[in-house]
Amino acid sequence: MKHDRSGFWKAICAAPDDDTPRLVFADYLDDHGDADRAAFVRAQCEGERLDPDDPRRVDLEVRATALLHEHRATWVEELPKWVRRSGVTFRRGFPAGLMANAVQILRNASALASRTVIEDVYVEFFRATRPAETFAASPLPPRLRLFRNNSGGLAVLRPLLSAMTGLTGLNLYSPCMYDGDARVANFAEVLALPSVRRLTRLTLFLSEDYPTVVRRDMLAALAAAPFESLRELTLYPVALRSGSLAGLLRAPWASGLTALRLSHDLGPECLEVLAGAGSLAGLRAVGFGVTERGAAGLAAVLNSPHLGNVTELTLNGAAAEGCADAVASSAVAARLRALNWNVGPFNGVIPDPRKTWAEGERLLGVAELPNLLRLFFGTLYSAGPAGAFRGDVLAASRGFPALRHLILSAVADPAGVDAVAASPRLPELKAIGVLRYGLGATEDERAAAFRALADRHAPRVTVLPIE
Repeated sequence: MKHDRSGFWKAICAAPDDDTPRLVFADYLDDHGDADRAAFVRAQCEGERLDPDDPRRVDLEVRATALLHEHRATWVEELPKWVRRSGVTFRRGFPAGLMANAVQILRNASALASRTVIEDVYVEFFRATRPAETFAASPLPPRLRLFRNNSGGLAVLRPLLSAMTGLTGLNLYSPCMYDGDARVANFAEVLALPSVRRLTRLTLFLSEDYPTVVRRDMLAALAAAPFESLRELTLYPVALRSGSLAGLLRAPWASGLTALRLSHDLGPECLEVLAGAGSLAGLRAVGFGVTERGAAGLAAVLNSPHLGNVTELTLNGAAAEGCADAVASSAVAARLRALNWNVGPFNGVIPDPRKTWAEGERLLGVAELPNLLRLFFGTLYSAGPAGAFRGDVLAASRGFPALRHLILSAVADPAGVDAVAASPRLPELKAIGVLRYGLGATEDERAAAFRALADRHAPRVTVLPIE
């Protein structure tokens, strides 16, 4: 990074897992006229040390997000020119994650290891053995905490993952796709690598390009994997059958999970398996999709005695009539600190988004979620169903007295946002994330409308853009 404060930066790079040199640097920034950057460093460092259910963490995340939005263009310029700016993520005050292709990462691995605190890399097109071995021999892999790879086979993943001795998180998209008849066996071998056995977080996407029997066998290999401390599993197969889900939840490592996020299309049979899984007593976060037959199954899951510690719920495509009532009347409602209501589309069966939208609006009117801190409402993609978010429904609700952060990844009617921001029934609200799409026909119109919206509610409520 291009700092004239090289002594501070060398200390940070030499101890990337230690907050102390970062906070010392924040003091220096304060003393030299860069209060916003100092506040950002402190907010991200302190927030990460707090429990996700701590209201102070939400406030710190809001503060950090607002500062990053204002200064991101300047702060990413501290990175080398070849780094793709749109793919940079920040953690603990500094750029921590990036996207690169194999040529870029090979050429710059040593510099990244010594001159940055990059700990999360997504490598595109890393499919040949020799460049993977060359990268594995560089100083960067041991410093990585999260690695994301698309379609790598055993010959590529084995040297890479073997060198990543500090890895805690791994995202695999279509692993071993091109390994032919050895796909399942090679995937099982990847899961048995020492660095993978020690993972605490795993995200796995199994493409519909795999034959059904291969997806089934890969899920069986996942269930048999010798994980030692897995805590979070995010799984996106195209179609998760009840037998495969039951096998996963019987795995020895399942009882250690604190977060389980599954694919969109869970039918009644899968929901029944989820509701009856005694291995999930430690879950704090759960996410799954609900097909248009799924309201009764949803109610069973949310009232399961095995899910008595859940405080974060993600629902994808909850289009069945009765889903809103199932959430509102559930045992989990009083405990929820975070709720993500995703309209879709998503992987797997795609329910009618208009029905999911209607159920979500009904939820806003009938639910009492007295401890909810975060609410995500909308679609995972930029274009939601027709119509705008009904802010007047939320503004009039008595069910969200603790809400601090509302994220609207959906078309937002400015009048509805105004109603929410000004509502006396939302006394703790600190921030509203608004999708700029829909605020105007041109980019200039959208930018002007967003600025006007943000200015109307500052400083009591921070309006943040969702690009």
